[in-house]
Amino acid sequence: MPRYLIYVIAVGSFAVAALSAIILWPAADPQDAVERIQSYQAKMPPPVSETVTVTPSVVELVAAIKSGTAVTAPILVYHKVVEDKPKSVYDVTVTAFETQMRFLHDNGYAVISLTDFVAATSGAKVLPPKAVVITLDDGWENQYANAAPILEKYGYNATFFVFTNPIGRDKRFMTWDQLRDLLDRGMTIGCHSKTHPFLHKVKDEKTMAAEVSGSKTALERELGVIVDLFAYPFGVTSPEEEAAVKAAGYRAARAFPGGVNNSDETVFHLQSVSATEDMRRFAAIFRQPEPVVAPPDDSPNGN
Repeated sequence: MPRYLIYVIAVGSFAVAALSAIILWPAADPQDAVERIQSYQAKMPPPVSETVTVTPSVVELVAAIKSGTAVTAPILVYHKVVEDKPKSVYDVTVTAFETQMRFLHDNGYAVISLTDFVAATSGAKVLPPKAVVITLDDGWENQYANAAPILEKYGYNATFFVFTNPIGRDKRFMTWDQLRDLLDRGMTIGCHSKTHPFLHKVKDEKTMAAEVSGSKTALERELGVIVDLFAYPFGVTSPEEEAAVKAAGYRAARAFPGGVNNSDETVFHLQSVSATEDMRRFAAIFRQPEPVVAPPDDSPNGN
């Protein structure tokens, strides 16, 4: 017999809690999401360097130029950070991740939070030279075990976008305590839906609310922080998704991929760049020479 979770959606223009709906939602098997992700990634062609030069639409760029809010900085997207040989083009090894973080350090790149990046699109903040944003999708446990120590070693903030259904239920994904620990270590937690569906295909309003608003509520309840950043499952957007994200109270939403150019016109479908095991492609994102693979235990100062 399936277990059921009760979601209460609170609405109100002044954040006054009001009972809007009670949704009985089957506690989906996390394996369903894992299989969806693996199947999708298996069908995707390897990312190519050209993707980093794609720009927003002419209308969006013209508006950004007029408003002075056009910003150019890579939003890197990682998925699994594995110890063994990657099984997907979207996986990276621990060694590659270490090398890429050291590349950013040694070449003077300024890793900023996605929150600060979003503020820059509205002119509220000024990006430092050579700014870059780091994000990791899905909430895999190997991100906590393998990526977080390296990020902390270099003093880098990253945004971990997690979908909530497997948290604390499936050992392949992080636990709530691990997410709380990431927050304590200066990381940011964002929402990646509840069950990682093909959200752009969802037409039922209650299902959309459970995926977008219900997952936000769960994260905020468990972590005790405001969660105002969203990443679309599979990176695909639709008008319905964007409307639901805005209605849920998110500040911004990241799509995938698209390129390195954004503005206040793209804040709810921020373009990004896939970070892969391919070191030559990684360097091409920044138009720098290919990084030399470094031992994982090298310190930021080379000591």
